[in-house]
Amino acid sequence: MIGFDTLKASLRLQEEAGFAAHQAQALVNIFAEGIGEDMATRDDLEKTEMSLRSEIQALRGDLEKTEESLRSDIQAVQSNLEKTETALRSEIQALRDDLEKTETALRSEIQAVQSNLEKTEESLRSDIQAVQSNLERTESSLRNEIQAVRAEIKALEQRLLIKLGSLLLIALTLMTALNRFFGPATPTP
Repeated sequence: MIGFDTLKASLRLQEEAGFAAHQAQALVNIFAEGIGEDMATRDDLEKTEMSLRSEIQALRGDLEKTEESLRSDIQAVQSNLEKTETALRSEIQALRDDLEKTETALRSEIQAVQSNLEKTEESLRSDIQAVQSNLERTESSLRNEIQAVRAEIKALEQRLLIKLGSLLLIALTLMTALNRFFGPATPTP
């Protein structure tokens, strides 16, 4: 507790502020009662300061531990994030490689199919040409045969005509000879 000199305070109020003696004494007594035991001393302030410094130091230690723990947690999260990123990049690359392989295989298959299609088309065109050529040869051969048959028929017609003409001539000659030899034929009544 602070030692408070009430007499000295009262005299100061009277001399410096112009208070009357009874006023100065009343004011100092009220002040002394008010600050009595609740007034902190220099030792109290120093003890409080030491206590607060100790608490602040403890809080700083806790804060440093918390900061260190948080930094460790952040580092662990970053490490996990880097591992996850690496794994995902690896998977993405594997998928890209698979996609490229599949694309290459499909392009190869498409080229093989196109090549087979071109070969088949070429073969069909060749077969069609061969069939057309055979058809043209067959048609030409048939036309030649038809012409040969027509020519034979014409020759046969001419021979038949000649033979028929010869037969008619022979028949006429014979009739004429018979007619001369036997006379004209008379109808019998």
